[in-house]
Amino acid sequence: MVTRKRDMQIAFRVTNEEKKIIDEKIKLSKMTKSEFFISTIMNGKIVITDEKEKLKSITNLTNEINKIGTNINQVSKHVNQIGSIGMDDFEYLRKRMDDIWQLLKLTL
Repeated sequence: MVTRKRDMQIAFRVTNEEKKIIDEKIKLSKMTKSEFFISTIMNGKIVITDEKEKLKSITNLTNEINKIGTNINQVSKHVNQIGSIGMDDFEYLRKRMDDIWQLLKLTL
């Protein structure tokens, strides 16, 4: 009698379309079905998303973009009145843009 290394079996159901996609990916991988699933599960990247946290991040991002729009309008008005922009104004806008990039990275 042969003793199997993997003696546990797992089964799950898929749709016809999901089965076609899975079969194509297994074919492309040049692995057996078991090798493919075990490799994917053991080595694959898991992405867990919290929808409430994601919505909060998008709301924060929207608020930051709105603030920057207001700031740009104020700086534009200032530049039109005076004819130049100060380094303090420029650095403030640059910092706000950095904040937006950080929020974008966190959100995406």
